[in-house]
Amino acid sequence: MDGFIGNICELLKDPGVQQAIAGVVVTSIMLCFKRVRDIATGAINKSRRAAAWLIHPDDDPRSSHRKVHSMTTQDINNMLFMQRELAVLQTMADASRTSIWQFHNGDSFILANPMFKIKSSLESCKNGIVFDAKVINSVLVSNMLDLVTPVMGATHDVKGCSVVKLPGELCSHSHKVFKFTIDEMETSVFKALMTTLGTEVLYALLIHSAKGDALGLLVVQYMSGDNPDSMCDKQVLERMYDVRDKIQLTLAITK
Repeated sequence: MDGFIGNICELLKDPGVQQAIAGVVVTSIMLCFKRVRDIATGAINKSRRAAAWLIHPDDDPRSSHRKVHSMTTQDINNMLFMQRELAVLQTMADASRTSIWQFHNGDSFILANPMFKIKSSLESCKNGIVFDAKVINSVLVSNMLDLVTPVMGATHDVKGCSVVKLPGELCSHSHKVFKFTIDEMETSVFKALMTTLGTEVLYALLIHSAKGDALGLLVVQYMSGDNPDSMCDKQVLERMYDVRDKIQLTLAITK
């Protein structure tokens, strides 16, 4: 034992060993200081956010008392206007349903990343047709990727999806009408939901803000017995663009 201790003592006299030990000690101290600093910084930032939310409680994402817009007669008139536009498009396109599906984020996951959702907010249907609001009711966008991916312009091929444009038209992405033939699509939540609704062909056009933010979709649906090729008529497509533009302007003033 004494020999072992003696060897250790002799080893510690070596300048190289002393330098290595000093390096380990310094590194350990620096790591400890860094950890303490990170903890302190996190606590400070958390306190600052809490203080900010005390000053502006409506901005607190944890709050269930966020500022709510009171409904006015103008809001009702805006809804009626959009409802009439959907009805005109549905009749002109001879479709089973025309709808506005809006994006929203009504909640967050545990790590505070948003729950992007899609919800049918207004629609017009033929007599006897079930409203899609019963099914498209705050569905997670992550379950509707076969629909949302191409419409949003993401680079991902979706089977059963094609683009319909006015003859000879070179339009921007936001002016593309996407056609989804449900039977040709791969198995997915979106396909299952459309099958539940009895939808065989769906057309979708992006609704966006003046800044280009995605607000939702203008949707036209065809069921068994309908003629989905009616949507390819030049006048019907132009009407769909016109209705989309009117909806965008109306949503912009409905705050």
